[in-house]
Amino acid sequence: MNDLVDVVRLKHGDLLLGQTAVDIRVAAETAFQVLEFELTGKDVRWENRIPPGTLAAADENRVRQVLYNLIHNAMKHTKKGTIEISAAAAEGRVVVSVEDTGVGIPPESHEAIFGYFEQADRLLPNDGYTGMGLGLYISRQLIERMGGRIFVERSEPGQGTRMTFTLPAAQGGNDELAEPALLSPGFGSRVASTLQMQLDVVDPMRENTVLIVDDEASNVRILLNLLGDEYNVLTAFSAKEALQKLESHPRVDLMIADVMMPEISGIDLCRTVRETRSVLELPVLFATVKDSLYDIELCFKAGGNDFIAKPFDAKTLAARVRTLLSMKTSMDQAMRNEIAFLQAQIKPHFLYNAISSIVSFCYTDGKKAAYLLSMLSRYLRTVFQRELHASHVPLNVELELIRAYVEIEKARFGDRLSFKLQQDSGLETASIPSFTIQPFVENAIRHGIFEKDGAGTVTLSITDGNGYIRFEIVDDGVGMADDVLYQLNAGERPDGSGIGMTNVRKRLMSLPGASLSIDSALEKGTRVVVYLPKREAANAAG
Repeated sequence: MNDLVDVVRLKHGDLLLGQTAVDIRVAAETAFQVLEFELTGKDVRWENRIPPGTLAAADENRVRQVLYNLIHNAMKHTKKGTIEISAAAAEGRVVVSVEDTGVGIPPESHEAIFGYFEQADRLLPNDGYTGMGLGLYISRQLIERMGGRIFVERSEPGQGTRMTFTLPAAQGGNDELAEPALLSPGFGSRVASTLQMQLDVVDPMRENTVLIVDDEASNVRILLNLLGDEYNVLTAFSAKEALQKLESHPRVDLMIADVMMPEISGIDLCRTVRETRSVLELPVLFATVKDSLYDIELCFKAGGNDFIAKPFDAKTLAARVRTLLSMKTSMDQAMRNEIAFLQAQIKPHFLYNAISSIVSFCYTDGKKAAYLLSMLSRYLRTVFQRELHASHVPLNVELELIRAYVEIEKARFGDRLSFKLQQDSGLETASIPSFTIQPFVENAIRHGIFEKDGAGTVTLSITDGNGYIRFEIVDDGVGMADDVLYQLNAGERPDGSGIGMTNVRKRLMSLPGASLSIDSALEKGTRVVVYLPKREAANAAG
């Protein structure tokens, strides 16, 4: 349907083309990501050999449309081998080639495949390309209107095809930008930094912060004008700068990202963000071309929450931003309620037993009673004074809670309980989700050791990995039956058990990069392994 609309516009001269600096490598990679499902079950390898920073002066969205058509053709007609895209700049032009090892095209059809076949009774060449529709016809019309050529450079039946198009080369920046320095490789320079600082709008009295990521200054200014009166607004002119802004401003509530940007696309930016932040922690609103269904599908696959079409409609933008920020606020409130719920999980019988133990030591060992009283005070202070808005805390805070809890329980059960902590150095300031590890230690003691005849040991091992932290909680207690273990691993709550473990498991499963495994055997003990992405406390607040 879109192809037919384009044909009508071309025939009537109504197809409007813009001109900007298009990163051909990023455009090709984005087109491939939309189409990669076509290679499912095929022994075909995709290779993007376009040098980074290859820029053409053209209409960004129409270049992507041409690349989509050429790559799609190559995929449909290649059952084995490779599909390779390459580019080179020479004499003020960019030459782009898509080469495959597919069925090939006979020489007499090299021009015919770009024709417009609208007569139903016309005999079409049986080359597999000519009858494919309007894609190649539209591609030629678009390329020529953008000042280039498109042609079959090489193809023979059974020997693959090499299709090539040319476009005017861009001079390293976007001609539409009022300040080209904002897109220069040294965007961190003094001039660029000063201009971007002027664009950021930060008011400590405002509740929400929005990060705008777009390589076109005109789009940034439009969004800034629409949002700057209500929200804190940070701006970034590349994906690389956006990641730096997210690192230095961890309390960003919403990111609005352009799909197409030089070097790293908005799609790949979103994928990188989703490695550490979920769709609830940092909503992403994509800015895409109107009616671009391929973009929309790719946005959601990459982890986007919603999309807004260009040119921006003020009311639609305001509504979508408001909806996503409301979702984020609701999630934050749910997290605060969850932490409050976990704080309330201090069982009355635990406090009663702890106080009873302290009272008994008052008659026999005053120093021991004082020590336990200080441990109980530390435990309660750590639990109740933990900031409700902080979803993450430094590891040493969580360990302080665990040590206080263990000391109190050891006072009650004496030599029956042995606790060992093995920790790699340098992890004290690493940030972890609040109340994540302590419930597993508590469960190992209460259900593993105290129900066991004789002495038992609980060991907490903390290991520094490559981008992650590994926690292992092992006890040699009574263990669990297979049905109970199955329910826990399935996220269900076993009959007669508390809801603390199930609650923590649900929280872990919602965190990108986190994992939990539980292994147990009756009369042998239980092993819990938790993997968490490594985050520094300064960058994980909120």
